[in-house]
Amino acid sequence: AGAYVGLFEMAVPFIFFGMALKQSNNPSLINQLCYLSPFISLFIINFVLRETVLAETYIGLLLIVSGIVINEFISRRKQKTALL
Repeated sequence: AGAYVGLFEMAVPFIFFGMALKQSNNPSLINQLCYLSPFISLFIINFVLRETVLAETYIGLLLIVSGIVINEFISRRKQKTALL
């Protein structure tokens, strides 16, 4: 079980993340997609595997998405003030 988690849950995604960063023109977008991947995974688990996803999970996902939206808003606001 430890080898599975180490390889498939940590190593392989880390390698793909590094490859995506190297090929991207906008690394911050790749980083934000990493935060959205649990959101997408839970929907796949719910619809494909038919497992129950609790309300607390959706609340946590809402917090993740809210953080990404707030981060985008703050960074765009800083860019506008830097241009002035």
